[in-house]
Amino acid sequence: MNLDFAASADKEQVVEIWRYCFNDSIEYTDYYFKSRYKSENTLVAKDSGNVVSALQLNPYRISFGGKSYDTSYIVGVSTLPHYRGLGIVRKLFDFALDELYKRGELVSILMPIDFSIYRKFGYEAVCEQYMYELGMDMLSGFKPTRRFRLAGAADKDFDILAGIYADFTHGKNLFTLRNSNYYKELLEEIKLDKGGIAMAEGRLGFDGYMAYTLEGDSMIVREIVYTDIDALKSLLGYAYSHKTQVAKVIINTFKNDYIYRVLPDIRNIKLSIKPFLMGRIVNLKGFLESIQTTSSFDPFIMNIEDEMLPENSGCFKISCDSEGFVRVEAAAAGEPVDASMDITALSQLSFGYMSPHELFFIGKISCLDKGVLDSLSAIFKVGLNYFNEYV
Repeated sequence: MNLDFAASADKEQVVEIWRYCFNDSIEYTDYYFKSRYKSENTLVAKDSGNVVSALQLNPYRISFGGKSYDTSYIVGVSTLPHYRGLGIVRKLFDFALDELYKRGELVSILMPIDFSIYRKFGYEAVCEQYMYELGMDMLSGFKPTRRFRLAGAADKDFDILAGIYADFTHGKNLFTLRNSNYYKELLEEIKLDKGGIAMAEGRLGFDGYMAYTLEGDSMIVREIVYTDIDALKSLLGYAYSHKTQVAKVIINTFKNDYIYRVLPDIRNIKLSIKPFLMGRIVNLKGFLESIQTTSSFDPFIMNIEDEMLPENSGCFKISCDSEGFVRVEAAAAGEPVDASMDITALSQLSFGYMSPHELFFIGKISCLDKGVLDSLSAIFKVGLNYFNEYV
């Protein structure tokens, strides 16, 4: 079994494995491999020269804890059925994580089909998606008071959408950085399913948008973004204006969304929480030393276990310098350990998904003196993660 980056000649086989493993439409698959696929970002496992398994490292720039990072979003993890259960995916992840470490990437993210698979590789849940299923009658009290138009009539629309998103994500802990080209690609993708992006214009300018498709008896809202509550209400009114076309609206959104707060009757809504994103630290020292804390803490010794990246395993002395930047150095032999955890727990701390006290409570952090949890809390802050990317 040989592992390497894909050659250009491997594309057709990668496409065929994708088609076999995923339920995407022909149109979407064709779009993805025409517009997004790059062989230099694709890892393949070959048997006798034939591709039998693959994954892709799609580049993103994210804002994370107020800083910008380059990262690779792992997608398209796929294996032919007669090669499953042989440990090939683990070998691909060994290769991928080693490559990301060499590139200097500090974190890695992926959207899993099965969480249990990727926990073995050091990934853990860091973001959920909230899904509302609403009958049209539940939106009858909302009116489209904004002026609406569909994006794409002019190139400036894509700059406007990027600006609305930037305002919407301001202050959030984790989100992707987007520009006008992102929205051009998003619109092209959504049009494959006969959808669009409705832009809401208020008295002071554009202040919201909704990316959606119409599928059967449902309006599927992939993303709803707004900068004030009246924009949200008007977007819900825009959805209601489709009452003669569809029977219900399915809205995909994230924690702390205000839809729940503005619905007049919440007794009959269907609200489900779906695990959406997993993340892991790739370079422990590099990531921790990128953190600048405003809270002082006493130095402590932390033991980390990381089976996939031995560079992250061991006992480390954690302190901060005079400017508040975290400093990491190997602990001296025999120094007592203050806190122990594996890389999945450290990843959940780092992504602001859970607090040290929460992870201690569920048994993912062990310590003799709970005072070290306060030191960890000075470094790791719980925040709101918003990640709405699929590939």
